[in-house]
Amino acid sequence: PEVAGGGDWTAAGDIWRVGCIALHLVLGHDYDLAGVGSQLPMLPTGVSFDFVDFLMDCMSPDPEERLSAEELLEHAYLMDEVD
Repeated sequence: PEVAGGGDWTAAGDIWRVGCIALHLVLGHDYDLAGVGSQLPMLPTGVSFDFVDFLMDCMSPDPEERLSAEELLEHAYLMDEVD
């Protein structure tokens, strides 16, 4: 979102895009995130708490609050998938 606002490309922006891709995969279609802030769309039934938490950690409106790539790799959602 920072680039769309005229900002620079950053690692935090890349993490946002990881969240967008994950959201697209679970919804099965694009979702217009403009103006939604920290509000996620209605997710399909059965989506785990860990997945929602993963999305929130990727898509925080504040880039400083987004997890780093290293932190995301240790996220409970991904760790559950590895086990």
